[in-house]
Amino acid sequence: MKLIELIKEFRETRKWNNNSEASLVKSIVIESAELLEHFQFQEKEYDKELVCNELADILIYCHALCIKLDVTPEEIVSNKLIDVARRYPVVKD
Repeated sequence: MKLIELIKEFRETRKWNNNSEASLVKSIVIESAELLEHFQFQEKEYDKELVCNELADILIYCHALCIKLDVTPEEIVSNKLIDVARRYPVVKD
């Protein structure tokens, strides 16, 4: 099962699929701030497990927003990479 399908099913079975786009975006920002806290006063020492847990929360909310917007992560990331590649071509030495 694809990750996005797994997240969709998980959220649907708990009736967590009624969030608005705005609430999902707010959740992404909140979870991102929680991730940032792990690096607030130090940059080299952090608890990898805690960092990964916060990162997972961010990814889950991002996938939930993709579901709400009826897009796939693969679609929007590949479109973005095409755009960035066009704007920043590889410079050969």
